[in-house]
Amino acid sequence: MPNLGLKKGQEYTTKDCAHLKNMRLYTQRDSKSILAQINRLAKERNKKISQMKSIFHILLHGCLMLKYESLYELFKSINVPNNPSMHWSDNDGWTLAKFIFMQVQHATFQGHSIYQVLSKFM
Repeated sequence: MPNLGLKKGQEYTTKDCAHLKNMRLYTQRDSKSILAQINRLAKERNKKISQMKSIFHILLHGCLMLKYESLYELFKSINVPNNPSMHWSDNDGWTLAKFIFMQVQHATFQGHSIYQVLSKFM
């Protein structure tokens, strides 16, 4: 393909290729905004872990999931760090507990001990 200016063994890529556009955008990105996104995701993960810990506490003591809903006000009043402001109803508590159960069930099926799985949440 000498009319395109290619030598033998070279590959041809169009100038409006989506991959090249994405590469140009990636090289022009602001690294500070990427760090901000990573930090925000880490904070969200920590918030979710605090909710998981409160669910484990409730289930460990055999309390009703209605107590989960009241924990938000307690955590808010004593300024607990990483306290999320959403998903504090008893339905959300049961949804999170179901998610934890599914993760434990899946991991124990793969041969992990229940303690290895729960240590990720604690």
